[in-house]
Amino acid sequence: YSKASGEFLSHLDFLFVTNLEKRLSLTAFDCFCSSFASAFLFVFAAFLLAFTVWGVPALPILCAFKGYGVGVCASYMLSAFSITGVGFYILVLLPGTILFLIGFISSLKESFSHSLCMFKAYAFGSNTFNILNVKSFFFRYLVILIIVAFSSVIDMILWILFANMFNF
Repeated sequence: YSKASGEFLSHLDFLFVTNLEKRLSLTAFDCFCSSFASAFLFVFAAFLLAFTVWGVPALPILCAFKGYGVGVCASYMLSAFSITGVGFYILVLLPGTILFLIGFISSLKESFSHSLCMFKAYAFGSNTFNILNVKSFFFRYLVILIIVAFSSVIDMILWILFANMFNF
C-alpha cells in the first residue's frame, strides 16, 4: 500500500474500500449497493470464466486480484489510522469480507470444475458435460449470490451501526 500512488488507489476505490470519507457519507442503500456491486463483479467474472476453456488458468488470477484488494484495504487501514484503523477493519469490514470470501471461494470452485469439464469435453472429446451439470451449476450459483447479497447486508448494517463511532 505504501508504494501505491493516489491515482492508483482512486481507481481501486470502486472495487475495494480505500476512500473512507466518501463511503462514510453514503446512505444505507448506497452502502449496500456499493458493497454488492463490488462483490457481484468478482462473482460474475468467475461465472463467465466458468464457460470458457481458459477459465482454469484465469480463475486463480482473479482470486489473487481479490486477495490483493483485501490486503490493500487492510494495510491501508493499518498504515493510515494505526490501531483505530485495525479496530475499524475488524469490527466493520472483516465480517462482511469473510462472508463474501466464503461465497467467492465457492464460486471459484464451481467455476473451476465447470471450466475443467468444458476443457475435457473440447480437448479429449469426453462426454462429462451435459445439461444436468449446467442446471445444478446455475442452482449453486444462485445460492452463492444469496450468500454474497447477505454479506452485503451485513456490511451495510455494520457500516450504519459502527462506522460513525470512529474518528478519521
